[in-house]
Amino acid sequence: MSANKVEVYFFLFLFLAVLGLALFLFLPFLAPLALAGVFAVIFQPTLAWVERVGGISHRSLAAFVVVLMVILLVVVPVGFFSYMVFEEARSSFINLSSGTTDLAGAINAVEVFANRYVPGFELNIRQYAEQALGTVTQSLGSIFAGTAQVIFSILLSLIAFYYFLKDGHRFRDMLMSYSPLRDAYDSQIFERLKLTINSVVKGSLFIALVQGFMTGLGFFLFGVPNPVLWGALAGIAALIPSVGTALIIAPAVLYLFLVGSMGPAIGLILWGIVAVGLIDNFLGPYFIGRGVQIHPLFILLSVLGGIGLFGPVGFILGPIVLSLLVVLAQIYSSFMVRDGSPS
Repeated sequence: MSANKVEVYFFLFLFLAVLGLALFLFLPFLAPLALAGVFAVIFQPTLAWVERVGGISHRSLAAFVVVLMVILLVVVPVGFFSYMVFEEARSSFINLSSGTTDLAGAINAVEVFANRYVPGFELNIRQYAEQALGTVTQSLGSIFAGTAQVIFSILLSLIAFYYFLKDGHRFRDMLMSYSPLRDAYDSQIFERLKLTINSVVKGSLFIALVQGFMTGLGFFLFGVPNPVLWGALAGIAALIPSVGTALIIAPAVLYLFLVGSMGPAIGLILWGIVAVGLIDNFLGPYFIGRGVQIHPLFILLSVLGGIGLFGPVGFILGPIVLSLLVVLAQIYSSFMVRDGSPS
């Protein structure tokens, strides 16, 4: 073996070893860094707006202003909302287990009705409800229990978010210089990934969050217990194709009927049709239609898988991983298979 080959093999071994070690170093911070990158893509237009309207010539100062805006408008409300969901899930779990709520009585009525008219059919709604509420309580409870770790992750995400806003173009140029692909392919990957992130996060996920909020508001107005908790679940259910928030609103309407609240039940039906159901018709074409479209079924699976893999932050990171897969598949289909050259 020539000295030149030995030198090449040694360099490759050394490079791969250091690369593997670096991956292990950054792996614990993957979720905060990925979340910061997603927010940097989403709020890039906001940065340009701050620079233009605010007359801020220094990009670092403009990025700092955007970070403050995100803290006030996103981080604080999401933290407060998560705590409310945790408290409502915990109280609902305790009350449902002891049978001291109207919900427990309504569940018993449904079970008696099902057992009476469908002989041999067993329906233990309370058991499933307790398991679901217990899972939510344990998941969110573990987050609030590790307060120091949560604060550290948030701070790391905000710091990374600031530098991604400020120096994102430099990071992009550096990655393109190191990539073995041609710059045309790299540019297409970045542009389509940006388009897909905006389409999925600002489209499907944003609409789902709005529908969840409107569902929770309707529950609050018409007297359904724990509206924040059920509104959060409705936000996830909104991603289910064809069914959507009806999966949460229908049982709530049934609950109001069973406890004798006929007027609020009818009002909630109308609210679900008008205030919640029409949101997708108005916002969908504006947000989703302007970007890369992904079937809601796959977005739902990516959300559930992301939550299982990354925790609550997987609500965003799961669809982003799916977005990256779609981008790479489109790049492969458009440029590698058809003609082998970028258009």
